Amino acid sequence: MSSTQQLSQKEATFNSEVVTRFELYNSLFQTLPFYQVKEIGILLPFFSSHCEKGAAKLESPTEIIESFFKKYVPDIDHK
Repeated sequence: MSSTQQLSQKEATFNSEVVTRFELYNSLFQTLPFYQVKEIGILLPFFSSHCEKGAAKLESPTEIIESFFKKYVPDIDHK
């Protein structure tokens, strides 16, 4: 197999595995109502860590999410 074919196969695999998933998740996040939460990208790593800790304590998803917003975004309008 030539190096050009290997590259195009790697590019196709990358597009299939990475780009497609990125586009899917990106479109999902763009439709969420984050207009009230400024700089949401900064909060995502904290949210991930908070979820892991809450799950380890066997908290419910609702408890985890509510405690996250109470801790990191206390002045958000919850309506």
